[in-house]
Amino acid sequence: MKNTKEEKSKKHHKKPEPLNVEARWAGLFSEPVLHIIVPELYVKDLLEITDKIIADPDAIDYSSNRAEKIYTGRQLSIPLNYNKKAVNFHNFTKQCCEAFIKRESGKEFDTAMDMWVVSQHEGDYKKDPVKDKKLLSGILYLKVPEQINIKTKPDGCLVFHGGRPYRPELLDTKETEDILPKVGDFYIFKSSLKYEIPPFKGKGEERFFTFNLLGRPK
Repeated sequence: MKNTKEEKSKKHHKKPEPLNVEARWAGLFSEPVLHIIVPELYVKDLLEITDKIIADPDAIDYSSNRAEKIYTGRQLSIPLNYNKKAVNFHNFTKQCCEAFIKRESGKEFDTAMDMWVVSQHEGDYKKDPVKDKKLLSGILYLKVPEQINIKTKPDGCLVFHGGRPYRPELLDTKETEDILPKVGDFYIFKSSLKYEIPPFKGKGEERFFTFNLLGRPK
């Protein structure tokens, strides 16, 4: 006779299936960037998590650690153990970072990650801060207002800057890349790659999950 309690326990502890995503490598100013397209179902899970965090009056304000100018939006910490869905996404992000590190260095690293959500409204501005000892950073778009589009670039776009100064008198090319955000786009890059998200105009919310990863070789 089968033990129904044992069967239920096995079902309850069944390991989740791996997340199938579309991913590709790109290069910006000779720096690698991992572009991942996160499925809609996963985006919905993250919207649910961040909706609760943004609505929570006791949520941890992360703006004191940043260099941005957020007037009406918010920047709030996402505890790594917030709930099961947050833990799953943390693990997925960490796996992506490990693949990035292994591809670039061939080594394994001990790592630690902090995550937060940014909710931007008209006039809010995200600027890349000084990231001492950070290894990797990333941005996943969860909401993008319709007025952020090809006609309004670079407003609300993910703008990367190269390391060389722009000197047109020497026929230098300006090292700037404007990436038009789309919901589900997840970019992982070295923390040394400077970026900003200029303010947009009009109603709506631009929301994204972001992280920094610290690490050192094992």
